[in-house]
Amino acid sequence: REDMAAEAAHAKGFPWDISALSEPDRIARAQAIAEWDSLRTLTTLSRHTIQNDDATRHNIDLVLQMASLCQQHGIRLTLLCTPVRPDYARGIPLRQQRQIEQTHRTCCQQYGARSIDLSRDTTFTHDEYFDPDHLTHEGAAHLTRLLQMSMHQAAHRSPD
Repeated sequence: REDMAAEAAHAKGFPWDISALSEPDRIARAQAIAEWDSLRTLTTLSRHTIQNDDATRHNIDLVLQMASLCQQHGIRLTLLCTPVRPDYARGIPLRQQRQIEQTHRTCCQQYGARSIDLSRDTTFTHDEYFDPDHLTHEGAAHLTRLLQMSMHQAAHRSPD
């Protein structure tokens, strides 16, 4: 909760409780908050999007090496794409999405990995996100329940 309070304070004077404002002021404040939130999403995406093909290939190679190492030691790797807000998911470049999907397919087909993609899960509400790509405590509890169900189902489907 301290992190959330610090983040709210960092929001440059945007009081989140707008109920005491007049209707026009509430609308203006809500628009300002939405614009700030949208800018924050774009900033986050720019930090997380790899613009360099060499770095992308290196990261993919590392994931494939990890999958191979897990297989060699009898460990079944589970790859997880965590939930992100819809505006963040829409902003991920298509090329990067395809690279992630292909890496997951390769890990599953060649190394017997399991893949769970919750990046576009629509059961998470806006309030369950701390920011565009991080969950609140409530969101983390929701994610944990989904993972427990997924792992339980996987355990009953697979012999290992």
